[in-house]
Amino acid sequence: MMAWKPLWVLTLLGLVRVFVAVPGGAPVDAANTLWSWIQQGAQNTEVLGILVSWVGIMWLAPIVCRFISDISLRKATCEGATIQRRREKFLHKSSHRLLGLGAVATLVVIALPPTRVLGLMIVAMPLSLYSFQFLAASLHTRIGPFLTCARCGYRMSSWRRSKDPCPECGNLWKQPWGAALGVPGIRWDLVMLGAGMQIASLLAMVWLMWGWWPRS
Repeated sequence: MMAWKPLWVLTLLGLVRVFVAVPGGAPVDAANTLWSWIQQGAQNTEVLGILVSWVGIMWLAPIVCRFISDISLRKATCEGATIQRRREKFLHKSSHRLLGLGAVATLVVIALPPTRVLGLMIVAMPLSLYSFQFLAASLHTRIGPFLTCARCGYRMSSWRRSKDPCPECGNLWKQPWGAALGVPGIRWDLVMLGAGMQIASLLAMVWLMWGWWPRS
C-alpha cells in the first residue's frame, strides 16, 4: 500500500500538467513529461536519497509491525482483550458517525458556489489517494475463514486436530506466525470500490480543472 503513493503523486502531476495546458496551444504529452521528470530525478542525489529511504521504510515496516505485535501478544490478558474489543467497537461506531458528518459537510460545501472549488478538492484528492489504497489491498489479501499454513497454504482441519509440522512443507504452523487465515487471493469487491472511487475522483478533477480553474 505504501508503494502506491509515489505512483499516485506521478498520476496527479500528469493530470495537472494536462488540465492546466494553455488553450489553443499544443497538447501536452503527459507520459513523456513524467518520464523526463523521472530522468531528472534519477540524476538528483536528494531524490535518490528519498527513494532509498522510502524503500527502506517499506522493507522495515512489516518487521517493526510484527515485533510490536509479538510484544503486545505476550502481554495480552483476557481482561485486556475484552477492554480492547470494547474500545475498538466504540471507535468503529465513532468513525462511522464522523464519516457521515464529513460527507454531509462536504456536500454542503460543494453546493455553495463560493466554496465549490474547495469542496471539489476535498472530494477529489482523498478519493484518488484512497482508491489506490483499496486497489493495493485488494491485490494483496487473504480470502476465507479457515486456517492455513503460512508457507504453502495447506488447509488445517482444525487447530486442535491438526498436527505440527505441516504435512506438505514441514512448516511449524502452530508456532507464532506459522499459520495464516485464508488463502492469497483477489478481493473483487475492493477492486470495484477502488475503481469506482478513482473514476469519481477523475470526474471531480475534470470538473474542477476545466470548469473552475483560471486559464491564462
